[in-house]
Amino acid sequence: MFFLPTEDQLELQRGVRDVLTDRFPLERLPAGYDADLWRALTETGVFALRTDLGLGLADAVLVFEELGRACVPGPLVSTFLAAGHADGPVALVEAEQTPLLVAHLEVATAVLVVGTDVRLAAVPQDATSVPDPIDPLSPLHELPRVPVGEPIDGIDAADVRREGWRSPQVSARQDLYRQGG
Repeated sequence: MFFLPTEDQLELQRGVRDVLTDRFPLERLPAGYDADLWRALTETGVFALRTDLGLGLADAVLVFEELGRACVPGPLVSTFLAAGHADGPVALVEAEQTPLLVAHLEVATAVLVVGTDVRLAAVPQDATSVPDPIDPLSPLHELPRVPVGEPIDGIDAADVRREGWRSPQVSARQDLYRQGG
């Protein structure tokens, strides 16, 4: 078993690094969320790596390593988890969490609710801003209740918590690999 990235994975990582270097130099970090950068990330397939592009978790890790290196603010992971089910940034709320805190709600187009199942909900209008969050680039809001939304078929809450959602294409490819095909 090989643990080093393949040449294709390294090229993917370099491509994301180039986009981030051009579009989001560290000098822009204090400005926080950047809608133009978000559109560029969406257009390059960052959030659809495992769904539309059919790549694996290792590929996503390399891409997210670059996003972390560039300190890109915004609801990156939740948007990645909701790929194919929502357009635009997606905030995340854990239904069993107390209090119900949500980062980046002000830029979200939807909320991914992870509880006993996984649901996509509208952005609540009755959230309260949390003053002085620990990370000023991750604005927080508190929700008075868990948002109600439509269940997303085929996504298991335990899978989302453990490793993120796998697309059917990736699952089938991983099953073939395990069977030696």
